[in-house]
Amino acid sequence: MKYDIAIIGGGPAGYTAAERAAANGLQTVLFEKKAIGGVCLNEGCIPTKTLIHESEYAEKRYYDDYKNQSKLYALAVARKDKLVSFLREKNYENVKNKPNITLYDGTASFLSENTIRIVSGKDETILEGKEIFINTGSTPILPAIDGLKESKYVYTSETLLQSNKLPAHLLVIGGGAVGLEFATMYAGFGS
Repeated sequence: MKYDIAIIGGGPAGYTAAERAAANGLQTVLFEKKAIGGVCLNEGCIPTKTLIHESEYAEKRYYDDYKNQSKLYALAVARKDKLVSFLREKNYENVKNKPNITLYDGTASFLSENTIRIVSGKDETILEGKEIFINTGSTPILPAIDGLKESKYVYTSETLLQSNKLPAHLLVIGGGAVGLEFATMYAGFGS
C-alpha cells in the first residue's frame, strides 16, 4: 500500500503530524509499537506531574511518616495509572477514527528508502511512504556502572513508575528534566 506520509512513532509530534497531514487530505500512516502519546504521556510529563502533585499532599499530611506515605503512594500510583490509561485510550481513538489515517501497532523498519516493514506479533505488512518522518522518542538507559544492571534495587524512570511500592531511600542518577521531577516527587513522598 502507498501513502503520502508515513510517520514512525506516535508521540505528541507523531500523532499531531498525522492528524494535520490527514486534515490536509494526505493519506497518512502512523506506526507505534508501545502506546500513542509517547514518553510524555506514558513515562514522563503526565505521570510525573501527577505524582508530584500527589507527593505535595503526602509531604504536608504525613511528613516523616513512611508507613502512611507508602499507603498514599500506592493510591497515587493507581490514580496516575488510571489517568494515563484514559488519556492513552482517548489519543488512540482520536487518531484511529480520523479520516485519511491508518494506524499500525507494531515495530517499523526500513526495507528501502521509501519502503517500510511493520511487524506486529506474527503479522508483517509492507508499505510505501512518499515522505517518511521518524519520531521515535527516547528510552532510559543505564550507565556503564559495574553491578548496576544486575541489582534488584535499580530502576529506570519507566520501571519505577510501574511500581506501587514506595522506596524507603532513592538515589536519582541523571539531572535532566525527568530526573529532577523524580527527585522532587520521591522527596515529597519521603524517600
